[in-house]
Amino acid sequence: MGPDGEITRLEGALWEPMRAAPSWEDSVFTLAKPHLYGEYEDRRNACAGKWSAPRPLHEHTLAHMRANYTVKCPPKLPAGCDMGTPAGRLERFLQLVPKGPYMNVDPAQVPVRVCEQERSIDANGDIAQFFITRVGPLTITGTAGYKATAGGSFLDYSIVPAAPTGRTGAGTTFLVEFVDAYFDQDDKPIQYPPIHPHHSASFAAGFPPAIARLGETFTPFVPLTAYDFSVRHRQGRSAMLSPGFNADFVACQPDVDLNRCAFSKTPSGTGFPMYKGSDMWSNTVVNSVVEHMDKISITFEYGRKYVTRGPRSKGQSLKPLWQLDFSVIGDGLPYASMLDGSPSVAWHEYTMPFGGRLVGSWLHSHSGLTSECWVLDGPIASVLPARMLEACAKSGVCGTSVGTQHGTLTRDMPLHAFNLTATERRRIDDALGARAFCHYRTRNQMVGGTPFGRSALQSRATARSCDSWTFSPGQKVSMYALNLQTPKARYPQHHRWTATALLDLGGIDTS
Repeated sequence: MGPDGEITRLEGALWEPMRAAPSWEDSVFTLAKPHLYGEYEDRRNACAGKWSAPRPLHEHTLAHMRANYTVKCPPKLPAGCDMGTPAGRLERFLQLVPKGPYMNVDPAQVPVRVCEQERSIDANGDIAQFFITRVGPLTITGTAGYKATAGGSFLDYSIVPAAPTGRTGAGTTFLVEFVDAYFDQDDKPIQYPPIHPHHSASFAAGFPPAIARLGETFTPFVPLTAYDFSVRHRQGRSAMLSPGFNADFVACQPDVDLNRCAFSKTPSGTGFPMYKGSDMWSNTVVNSVVEHMDKISITFEYGRKYVTRGPRSKGQSLKPLWQLDFSVIGDGLPYASMLDGSPSVAWHEYTMPFGGRLVGSWLHSHSGLTSECWVLDGPIASVLPARMLEACAKSGVCGTSVGTQHGTLTRDMPLHAFNLTATERRRIDDALGARAFCHYRTRNQMVGGTPFGRSALQSRATARSCDSWTFSPGQKVSMYALNLQTPKARYPQHHRWTATALLDLGGIDTS
């Protein structure tokens, strides 16, 4: 063990001679502005006396949805999901977000309040507005493990946070500032442990079809034309992963709580687009990591600042930001790490369908398993020897995911299975150093004998390039992951690299 319970790299786990260890630094998502969190605290304080009356979670969400949804109602409601009755409205919500393993709270019993602050109009005529959506309080208990009894060790729900109606203004609404935060019964930020912030992920629905079609054969780009629960949960695909919190943001800086680490702003002149008739949903999951813990009361908050083109706006519109969600298996689902006493590897190659430039990025992994991950400018064949790629394909572990995307699919492969020579190992190391524009190493902290994640470390050599990489249509980009900790067991692993980018979508109107 390293300092503070961090699991260190196993000596000799890779190969000899081992690469010279890079110099590491804390990995802070570029859009995160923990030093400016005081601005949000000021806005929270300004909400005193301005909170709306509480309404159930499903009633709030139905009232704030801007997109049109096709809902198949069960026979018990032959007249359809009658929005004129309480039962009909609840049924309509449950058709969009079914209760079950992915939603374990009763939306009718969860109170939601909204603070809507006054609009302001800037010199260009653009309309700025700030909302806080407050959910709860909810309670969580201390039970062993993430998948304990529903309502016990984890909370999981989906909501549409308050946003401008879309009926005012002359153009697209842009999300320019956001924080998903959580507080205890004394209105203090909750620490981890005892509560593990698994994620609070945003995903958008209602994108114009011309934009959505670009993601049909390129899974990192997922602008949904309609909210589709099966896509979100069965395929693990998400249209946005930045607005929100994630365990990977924890300890973004020493002694900084998660709420501060999750407070984010987009670069000046940019924002995440919310087109008329579109919604940005949030799915929030937290779980307890301490057994026999007393019940903890949690209140969740979604702070959002929006800018909308006004009817008399002048000057240029904001430039839209997009999320690209890359994975070593071609989609967002976990993969099986086949650990048998040695390190294991996974990779995937993508072809960019458009050009663009990154403005920020971060890595998500299950860092209970120590690992490293590289993002490479070029095809995977520029790093790995041909016989390694052939062996993976022959074994059935590698294949095509979607379109031209290819690599490992549902699990990784033990490194020893390739019988690499010392020369091949050195060449892989050299190629990784030459091709990588992002390089991360996961870290964790022991809690009750179990390792739980902290924000990844990033190599100093790639700290700048990881947030400024530029790319052209047809350019190859690859991910390569090396799982280092080596217990003899299967482990559900994730390596997802989420990049925020300005994109050139080839003449498609994105304003």
